[in-house]
Amino acid sequence: TKWINRNREAVYDTHGGPFKQTDEIGSTYKDEYIYLHLRKPVSTLRINSLEGYQITKAFDLSTGKRIKIQRKNHLIFAGLGERTTNTCHCLKAR
Repeated sequence: TKWINRNREAVYDTHGGPFKQTDEIGSTYKDEYIYLHLRKPVSTLRINSLEGYQITKAFDLSTGKRIKIQRKNHLIFAGLGERTTNTCHCLKAR
């Protein structure tokens, strides 16, 4: 499908997780990358930070556009602007 072709990096040779799947997001990971699969349109994504990992950057996998992230306590906020479902975003962690 078009979605898989656009986001193949987030699908093939990845593992499920590290975030628990919800009605809003799913996630996969490979090496230092975490891929968030959005199921519902959101303008700001709020996720719990991962113990032992620091998110260093975020970007839209399809366009390469950087996504601004903010940290507050144990939460990470990503400002996505207007989004549709079936969008994949990448978080680079170390």
